[in-house]
Amino acid sequence: MSRQLVLVTGITGFIAGHVTERLIERGYRVRGTVRSTKYQQLSKQTIPGLEFTEVNDLATDDLTQALKGVSVVMHVAAPLPGKADAAGSIKTAVEGTLNVIRQAEKAGITKIVVTSTFGNMFPPSLETAYSGVKLTDSDWGVTTKEEVIANAANPFYVYFGSKNLAERALWDFVAQHPHLDVTSINPGFVYGPYAKILPAPGSQGELGSNIFNWMLLNGSFPPAGMAPPWVVDVRDIAKAHVAAIKLPRFSPANTKRFLVNGSNFEWSEAAEAVRKAVPEITTLPAASAYGGIPGPAAILDSSRAKKELQLGEFIPPAQTFIDTLKDLNRLRSEWAAKSQQLVLVTGITGFIAGHVTERLIEQGYRVRGTVRSTKYQKLSQQNIPGLEFTEVNDLATDDLTEALKGVSVVMHVAAPLPGKADAAGSIKTAVDGTLNVVRQAEKAGITKIVVTSTFGNMFPPSLETAYSGVTLTDSDWGVTTKEQVIANAANPFYVYFGSKNLAERALWDFVAKHPHLDVTSINPGFVYGPYAKILPAPGSDGELGSNVFNWMLLNGSYPPAGMAPPWVVDVRDIAKAHVAAIKLAPYSPANTKRFLVNGSNFEWSEAAEAVRKAVPEITTLPAASAYGGIPGPAAILDSSRAKKELSLDDFIPPAQTFIDTLKDLNRLRSEWAAKAAEKSSPQLVLVTGITGFIAGHVTERLIEQGYRVRGTVRSTKYQKLSKEKIAGLEFTEVNDLATDDLTEALKGVSVVMHVAAPLPGKADAAGSIKTAVDGTLNVVRQAEKAGITKVVVTSTFGNMFPPSLETAYSGVKLTDSDWGVTTKEEVIANAANPFYVYFGSKNLAERALWDFVAEHPHLDVASINPGFVYGPYAKILPAPGSDSELGSNVFNWMLLNGSYPPAAMAPPWVVDVRDIAKAHVAAIKLAPYSPANTKRFLVNGSNFEWSEAAEAVRKAVPEIKTLPEASAYGGIPGPAAILDSSRAKKELGLDDFIPPAQTFIDTLKDLNRLRSEWAANAPAKLSEEPKQPVKKFSKLRAKIRQIFVRKLRV
Repeated sequence: MSRQLVLVTGITGFIAGHVTERLIERGYRVRGTVRSTKYQQLSKQTIPGLEFTEVNDLATDDLTQALKGVSVVMHVAAPLPGKADAAGSIKTAVEGTLNVIRQAEKAGITKIVVTSTFGNMFPPSLETAYSGVKLTDSDWGVTTKEEVIANAANPFYVYFGSKNLAERALWDFVAQHPHLDVTSINPGFVYGPYAKILPAPGSQGELGSNIFNWMLLNGSFPPAGMAPPWVVDVRDIAKAHVAAIKLPRFSPANTKRFLVNGSNFEWSEAAEAVRKAVPEITTLPAASAYGGIPGPAAILDSSRAKKELQLGEFIPPAQTFIDTLKDLNRLRSEWAAKSQQLVLVTGITGFIAGHVTERLIEQGYRVRGTVRSTKYQKLSQQNIPGLEFTEVNDLATDDLTEALKGVSVVMHVAAPLPGKADAAGSIKTAVDGTLNVVRQAEKAGITKIVVTSTFGNMFPPSLETAYSGVTLTDSDWGVTTKEQVIANAANPFYVYFGSKNLAERALWDFVAKHPHLDVTSINPGFVYGPYAKILPAPGSDGELGSNVFNWMLLNGSYPPAGMAPPWVVDVRDIAKAHVAAIKLAPYSPANTKRFLVNGSNFEWSEAAEAVRKAVPEITTLPAASAYGGIPGPAAILDSSRAKKELSLDDFIPPAQTFIDTLKDLNRLRSEWAAKAAEKSSPQLVLVTGITGFIAGHVTERLIEQGYRVRGTVRSTKYQKLSKEKIAGLEFTEVNDLATDDLTEALKGVSVVMHVAAPLPGKADAAGSIKTAVDGTLNVVRQAEKAGITKVVVTSTFGNMFPPSLETAYSGVKLTDSDWGVTTKEEVIANAANPFYVYFGSKNLAERALWDFVAEHPHLDVASINPGFVYGPYAKILPAPGSDSELGSNVFNWMLLNGSYPPAAMAPPWVVDVRDIAKAHVAAIKLAPYSPANTKRFLVNGSNFEWSEAAEAVRKAVPEIKTLPEASAYGGIPGPAAILDSSRAKKELGLDDFIPPAQTFIDTLKDLNRLRSEWAANAPAKLSEEPKQPVKKFSKLRAKIRQIFVRKLRV
């Protein structure tokens, strides 16, 4: 099948989504028409094989660009009942169809499939629906434009009448242009779940014909007059559309008009089927509420469609309704969750913002946080319920349109920290940042805004009256100017408080001109407290925010009174204040919502004393005698109004705030010290064959654990990889591990991980033995010569068996002390069996390794002997570029593409590659090898058959449609051997292995992604790919099965 490009009109529609999914599955490329309102969003999506083109009116628009390169047109778009008046519906249906067909014909496109309706076999009133008549695709209902307009009050008459006139016009046009190869698909009532390839409906107004199922889900039966019992699954309709492409050409003697209906099925039957299959749906109507149908329903004869379109058996209507209501129930839950208010929090990684976010989510809000690009990549990969991130680099200048979409409340918490920018920069960030956020929120129609300001705005920025004993309220203002702030540029705290003062002044000036805005400002005292758990903790003392003063305390000195006066409020109380502000009565000039929020006054000597008593393990606090006191009576920050209106009740006592804060900082201090120790001299590990499946994960794990890695690669890959800049990773060129000089590769190395291995069938028997045995010995010899004693070697579970694996299904239990026996001569004698050669070579190599260790007992060697290793590919290195590079995942590739691997090739011992990577890295820290402590480890997750794998993936990843049927599984020929990994689990600290079901789910997701990417990058080969692995391994599979079964019989 070539990679034909198909134009699908109205691609966001219910049927069109499934048609698109089916086309892409069958190897076609798809271009879909969408209106400008959806084009912007959809065009940003990257879906292999799918592109979008903007068309606003199919009845009038020029489709030249849309039709470029197209081989087939599928005109699926249609007006929904009640979406337009009668004349508008007729225009959309008739002129839309004719405009698409005319322009396709003009562009030289003859293959056209049009979606019509069963209703065209009836008069648009459906008055004969319950007459028991039998209808075929040669029947026609009769109507006129005038009759449709006369029945404008009946949206269903208008819908069916418009579709009737459109299909009549289609066939009249075809009669005048008989070279066109046109098919019309006339389905019954189409129901089913929504396609996964495009966004699901966002509201019930977008459900299409499933609106009747929505009624059922929510407790009522659709009226028989609106929704007669002709049911066909949308997935069958998609099959019909795609099958139509390959039909013989249209001719007057071969009019390709097909009535496609599954069967008749009443709504009471639908409710009963769902009730039994999905008991968690408890909102279905009672059976007694069903009023029945007014007579015998007409029969829609689809026998011709089934035969000519080769549709096979339709999906049973019971299954259609079960799948549909499951999907609608899911959407109902998602819509309910989305009905929560969405709050934009600026500067979400900040100290206060983290707690505000945590509090908002606890209170049932959803949060979108702004982050700079430097942090966006990492944070956007986190999956935190109720929290999403948006990239904003400069709040003072950036366009916030996307950030503000769907937002109900804006919390502008971001602020410049003292000393982070010069005076002019601080003013710009504070003032322009505040105004840009508020202006764009106002422009987006968002009126509810909460801004974080500071107690400092009640003082002049010098805080010169801080120790005057004055009482200040939230009606007080310090006075400064931009010029004064710049004149005090040498004082970072003056700049900070001056910038905040100017920003809040500008905020309220803006509100005075836009009094419809509902703005609150929260002006906290000095904010201290532990860090929020929802976001990553600070990574250094430069990220502590206002807790830097507590950091000084923790490390033995009191902050100067001039820098950190004794106004203390807990960050958790400030978070409460922000969230409480959302529900306040709206702002008005008489209700200026400016709140001074401070807990109480508390001196640093009191803080030290409280921590000293509560956390005696912190021994680095300054002595009480070192405290110099304060220069006068501290001002009082009156928060009584805030407490009352924001319902703050009692603030967290300052003693508790300092205790919690210093506990958290002490924890961070320990973590930073441990990481610093690791980073001060990270060990360099040589990983051989770094581009291999296991080696990629080993490399990723090593770097995560703080090691540096040097990987060996052949010259064919070195040039490309050496240009990549991956922190902690470098490459060295080695073409033959069995013979090359590794002096340069081993320079500075502390640990060698010899992971490279020949893959089955990649070399002849002698070559495989040489690569495995000589490769292992050359690496270990040269490591020993270079003074490197720590060596970890990747071996295989197969070394516990004879290389034939003939005892694989004998039910025997094997441990890491077991050995299969073979010789070089036996391996060569079995050269025709690539798996015997592979396991035999690995056996001889591991034997040679331990013989060498016996002669050099100072070497600290471990061997990891995994079961069959599967899993997704490491992200740190390029993914495989074709199925020939899949490694052991080639068996999962077979599964993905519709066939079970034979038991002889891939017995059911399964271990996740990520667990194997953990095992390799854990081996570095084991006690040294000795003859009494041979570090040979058998590492297997558990036994898991391929049928179980397919079933797990089928349930978890329903969009993968190419898995083999359960009935195709041939089982295993006997009880599989047990690979006892208990010693490995204990000594390597592996805890629980990743469950095999999860391994297969993750693996097939990754392979499915690769399949799509390869298809997109190599269009000419797409049609061959799904069959390739099966062909590639069929002979090998048959041969090994034969050998295996023969040995079992013996």
